[in-house]
Amino acid sequence: MSSYASGKFKQDMPPPGGYSDIHYQRIPAQRLIGYKSAFLASCVLSVYSLYYYNNRRKYLNRMWVDYKDYLVAVEPLSLAEQDRAYLRHLRHNRNVERDLMKNVPGWKVGTLWGQPVYKNLPENALPNVSVFEFYGHRNINEMKEVVWPNRDVGLEDTDNDK
Repeated sequence: MSSYASGKFKQDMPPPGGYSDIHYQRIPAQRLIGYKSAFLASCVLSVYSLYYYNNRRKYLNRMWVDYKDYLVAVEPLSLAEQDRAYLRHLRHNRNVERDLMKNVPGWKVGTLWGQPVYKNLPENALPNVSVFEFYGHRNINEMKEVVWPNRDVGLEDTDNDK
C-alpha cells in the first residue's frame, strides 16, 4: 500500500550534508600527443610517402615499357591482318566482277573492255583503289565483314582464283 493512501506523506529531502557543488567551469580536453610528436609523425609520414611514390613511379615505368614492348611486338601482326583483310576484300570485288560480267562477250576481269584500268602499273602489281571502288559491290552495312576479318564470312573462293 502506498504511503499516500495510508494518509502518511513523506517529503523528499536533500541528503544529509547537502548536495555537492555544480561544476559549471570548462574542463579542457586531455592531449593525446604533444605538438613535437605530431610534427615528428608528419615528417616520418612525408618521408615514407616520398619513398613509396618513387618506388611506385619506377614500377609503373617498368609496366609502361612492358606495355610498349607488347605494342611493338603485336604491330606487325596487326598490320598483316589489315593487309589480309584488304586482299580478301579485293578478291571479293574481283569475284563479284567475274560473276557479274560472265555473260558479256570479250570481258576480261580487271580491265575495261580489254584495256587495263591502271596502265602505269606492272602486270602483277596491286592497285591502290579508291574508297568508292573498294566498297563498290557492298552495302555500307556489310563493312563490318572487312572490319572483323577473322569471322567466317565466305569471302574465300577456292575454285577459279585466276
